[in-house]
Amino acid sequence: MAVTITSGYQGLQIYHSDLNSSPYSSISLWLNGGTNGGQKLQVYGLLHVGTTANAEQGHYFSLGTIPTNAWQRYIVPLSALGVANRTNFTGLVLLDIKFDDVS
Repeated sequence: MAVTITSGYQGLQIYHSDLNSSPYSSISLWLNGGTNGGQKLQVYGLLHVGTTANAEQGHYFSLGTIPTNAWQRYIVPLSALGVANRTNFTGLVLLDIKFDDVS
């Protein structure tokens, strides 16, 4: 899958119906920054809370800077996202936090 982010604070949301996260301790992601690289990404988790299927938990995990033209594996602990051992885990968001200079 390829995702093109054209400005800061855009990202990719991966959603599914409620899932019991107890059997899992982390999520593994393989990312490649493409020809430009240098993206600064964060991940946050989502829970189904009340009538909101995508409630952000306020726990952000920084992936640092994504390499140029190279694949790198990232292991994200579910505990760092605030979604470990939950029966209402609904997904995650990869968010670009890079800002462009505005003159």
